[in-house]
This record gives sequence, C-alpha cells and structure tokens, in this order.
Amino acid sequence: MLAAPHGDLFTQKNEKKHSERRRLVNNLYSLSSVLESEKYIDSCSNVFFEAMGDFADEGKSVNIGDWFQM
Repeated sequence: MLAAPHGDLFTQKNEKKHSERRRLVNNLYSLSSVLESEKYIDSCSNVFFEAMGDFADEGKSVNIGDWFQM
C-alpha cells in the first residue's frame, strides 16, 4: 500500500507524473523558502540531537524509524 495516493515523488517512474508532482512542491525547496524556515528547521534539529545525545549518554539503543517520517 502506498503512503500517498499519487505515489512518491522520488520514486515516480512516469516522467509526466513526476513533473506534475514536482511543480507542486518546487517552491517549498527554494532558497528563500528554506531561509524563511531556518529557525524552525534549527529548532527541530536541536530537539533531535538532544534526544540522540540522551540516548547515547544512557547507553540506550534507539529505533531511528520512530524519529523519521516513513
């Protein structure tokens, strides 16, 4: 079962469908958009690295899948 009804942009083999889907998200990855989001990206990164540090300090293993969208 696919996670998205239109498939995954990165694994889409049909060039036309890939191009159509890519046009929908292109603006999200522009430099200006990323720069506007930088403080939020940094905040999420800090939460992640702090949690990973806590796991390491406690010698615990971690299921990295729980931390990334699947």
